[in-house]
Amino acid sequence: MKSLQIILSLLLIHTSLFSQIQSLSSDPDGSVTIMPQGITSKKTDPTKTSSNIGLGYHTLFFNTTGTSNVAVGTSALYNNTTGLENTASGAGSLGSNTEGYGNAATGSYALHSNTTASNNTATGSYSLYQNTTATGNTADGAYSLYNNTTGSINVAMGRSALYNTTEGFGNSAIGAYSLYSNTEGDNNTATGRYSLYYNVTGQINMANGSEALYYNTTGSRNTANGKSALFRNTTAEQNTATGSEALYNTTSGSNNTAIGRQALFSNTTGANNVANGASALHLNTTGSNNTADGAVALYVNTTGSFNTAIGFAALLGNATGDRNTAIGYAAGVTSANLSNTIAIGSSASVNASNKIRIGDAGITSATIQVAWDVTSDQRWKEEVVPLPLGLKFINDLKPVSYHRKNNEKQDLEFGVIAQDLEETLKKYGLSNEQLGLLNKDQGGYYSVRYNDLIATLIKAEQEQQQFIEAQEKIIGGHEKRFQQQEKQMAQLASALANIVTRLSETQ
Repeated sequence: MKSLQIILSLLLIHTSLFSQIQSLSSDPDGSVTIMPQGITSKKTDPTKTSSNIGLGYHTLFFNTTGTSNVAVGTSALYNNTTGLENTASGAGSLGSNTEGYGNAATGSYALHSNTTASNNTATGSYSLYQNTTATGNTADGAYSLYNNTTGSINVAMGRSALYNTTEGFGNSAIGAYSLYSNTEGDNNTATGRYSLYYNVTGQINMANGSEALYYNTTGSRNTANGKSALFRNTTAEQNTATGSEALYNTTSGSNNTAIGRQALFSNTTGANNVANGASALHLNTTGSNNTADGAVALYVNTTGSFNTAIGFAALLGNATGDRNTAIGYAAGVTSANLSNTIAIGSSASVNASNKIRIGDAGITSATIQVAWDVTSDQRWKEEVVPLPLGLKFINDLKPVSYHRKNNEKQDLEFGVIAQDLEETLKKYGLSNEQLGLLNKDQGGYYSVRYNDLIATLIKAEQEQQQFIEAQEKIIGGHEKRFQQQEKQMAQLASALANIVTRLSETQ
């Protein structure tokens, strides 16, 4: 407007010097039209038009009662009749407007097709070109909101932003070609070049970053924050991706949350996953209901579900296993398909399904406030038979005292050597596969399930008690005979005494 005022001032000076017009002050309508041939003025009915400014060929050509309009450029506001307070700057801008008011168009053919719509702002060639009756739109950039006809309260900033929108309303697109394909989708926000590019009818999506939610068509209520986040999403809903290329390949998987660069990168249809950390759940495709908190946690997981990994590289090697839990740096499993495992502690590792491991080989002490409860209900057990190992087996064991190598303290521990126990079991025709008393980790190191020895000790105690009772029975029999013999000896002694007494009396 300031530039326009300067131009008008210069032209007024020019015309006054060369007397190209006569007495502008005599025009009662107060309107001025600046034509290529110079400043012209024509007396018109003051009830039909007043306070308009036109600069260019055929500007405000059909204006009748419209007031306070400014038209600059060939055919700007050409068809305006009663519209007021419009500003058109550029050839053909607001060219079809008839009754619309409060519109501002800057650029060739901006808001060209607008007829009765009001309060639109278009900046850039062909911006809001097809708009007819929609109101409250803002388009800043060549071809932005180009095809919009009835969609209202949209904001498009950048070349061809919201280009194809026709009926969508409440959308905000900032960046070249952002929300380019949107037609009827409402209340979407796209910030960044090509963000939400293919969105057609998807609603309430938010894309912040170049190419974020690029392929989304009908998916709704998604949030993508970062370059190419949720890039391939088409129909999935209620996903949240924060970080460059987070949830990049997701197509129809819904209710996922990915925070960190390339988190849930390969996910396609997996749902209800949470990945927090760079490349967490990176290779996941269809696995669902997983939680990964830490960079590269659950990285290899593809179809495994219901897994929880907390810590850098936790459950890194799991691919198809389900219901695994790992807490701690590099805590996890030794195989890709284990299920229902728990690994707690830095580098704690589980080598079989349905197993728990707490701590790695560096742990030297474990403390618990109360005693462990071990399930022992009969309903959990089958093939129950009497224990074949007892006193003799216990006597064949080699209990030792020892110092653990990784223990900085000099205290001793009591126990058995796993290899000795293995040999003793073989002696009784039993293998570890039959008992599970011994366990060997991925490094070949043994551990002993000492709990199993309690039953063996009980059996040994029972056998020993039976032996003691048998011995006591034998001893009891001997004592009875001794008592009988003592009684007999007492009787013999008494009889002998009587004999001696009688012999004495006869002498």
